[in-house]
Amino acid sequence: MEGLSMVQEVELAEKVLSESSIRGRTALVSNWKENIGRIAFSFSALEDRPIGLLSEHGLLFCLATTMEKEVKWRQDLLPLEGEDVILRRFLRYIAGLFVVVSTSNTKTFIFAFTPSNGSLVSTFKFENSTAQVHPLGSSSLATRSTLGSVSYWNLGGDHIDDKTQSSICWIDVRRDAIVGTIMKGSDLNMLQRSQQWRVTIPGNRKVIAMTSSGQPVTVPVRSLGNRSVLHKYQNPNLIVVGMTGTENQTSFLEISLIDGATGSILASRSHVQAGEPVSVTQAENFVVYSFWSERENRQELHVLDLLSSGAHWMGETIAKALMGEHWIVPLYLGWIKPASLEPERLSNVLDTSFYASEPIVAMAVTSTKLGITAKSVLIGTSSGRVTPVSRFVLDPRRPRRTPDMTEQAEFLFPYYPHVPLVAIQGGQDPGVVGLRKILSFPAQERESTTHIFAIGVDVSYSQFAPAGKFDTLSDDFNAGALVATLSIFGLATIWIYITAHRKILRTQL
Repeated sequence: MEGLSMVQEVELAEKVLSESSIRGRTALVSNWKENIGRIAFSFSALEDRPIGLLSEHGLLFCLATTMEKEVKWRQDLLPLEGEDVILRRFLRYIAGLFVVVSTSNTKTFIFAFTPSNGSLVSTFKFENSTAQVHPLGSSSLATRSTLGSVSYWNLGGDHIDDKTQSSICWIDVRRDAIVGTIMKGSDLNMLQRSQQWRVTIPGNRKVIAMTSSGQPVTVPVRSLGNRSVLHKYQNPNLIVVGMTGTENQTSFLEISLIDGATGSILASRSHVQAGEPVSVTQAENFVVYSFWSERENRQELHVLDLLSSGAHWMGETIAKALMGEHWIVPLYLGWIKPASLEPERLSNVLDTSFYASEPIVAMAVTSTKLGITAKSVLIGTSSGRVTPVSRFVLDPRRPRRTPDMTEQAEFLFPYYPHVPLVAIQGGQDPGVVGLRKILSFPAQERESTTHIFAIGVDVSYSQFAPAGKFDTLSDDFNAGALVATLSIFGLATIWIYITAHRKILRTQL
């Protein structure tokens, strides 16, 4: 695929995936591939709302998600960036604009484009190389330079969004350590470093995977068949780090669970004769990671369920959840709530392992609007296909014998180590060339549905309902017959009422 560059960033405009015009489609409407400058992609129709994509070579384009699969506009960033050699580019959707941050060794450019026609509405330039970018609320942006200084940019309105948190945690992955810097203050323009933690990386290890939870625990407990409950561990600042290395000529993989607020290592797992490809994902209170086992010559899949004693759940956390307050931490660099600096205690970790028939190159977890739908783990294989695997399949509590009555009440079925990988589109799925990332976005009007993007040299879209479309009428539903039936019942009710009323009057006379 010489001449093509990987898709670097995908950003969806607010409510871009509204269900109003999807009409229950569960698969790709069609596959199409088109070369646009330095990037090839495949996509599917959603609705007439913008989706922005940014290539590694600086090509930004917007898809109008209509049945015609139209490319609304494209922008080559190279003329705007001048002769500077750009090292990194970031794409964000802020204040109704597509915002691109391009940085070289000495300069940073910020460009804001309107999604409707691609016109350039504002440009910022400053003398610093940017390492990290964060949205602040709905209208502002924070950039952190390679030297550690933080800048704030207001792209809409007269002030920084009131919902913006007053504490930020920046996490740097260095050659010899993972460093977290927590900045706090009464105002975002006056943030100061309050504390810093450091996790040392030994010389024979390197970080190859890192993820943090983007989904809070919406159901804090799990009901068991014997009417007791398991309390899910809740720490919105949990970071999972995967490190590989070699010791005594034997390769190994080490998975560490780190509290992003304090830097403490909560739990770890180590595997010998383990190597790449390594993938890690997490959501709610579970972690899933995979690696290639050199000993077994196959791809292994491991699941960790994190449990707590439940004391913390009965207090402040559930009150905040009921109030609808968002307290999650986005990947790497996110918001630290003051209460999360003292998270509940991790009391137990349930784990189990499986194996897959193909190498796994990317993973994600389905995301829905309210978060109450049973989740599935999205597994991307080396062939470029995306396979959903239900959390019920990856449950560490699956018995290794015939389930008893209480286990049957929980719908637990016997453990089997092999996980079959069946793509969402089945045999019709052509796969994504160079698959390296999977994204899941919730549908805005339906809890049952999630939208899935597979990103590589191509971009592929599919729609998936992890627990079935329980809130959707089928396409062949006879609405006319329903209206006619209700009308007949209504007329019959009125006729019976009038008849009964006349009979009562005659009786009284």
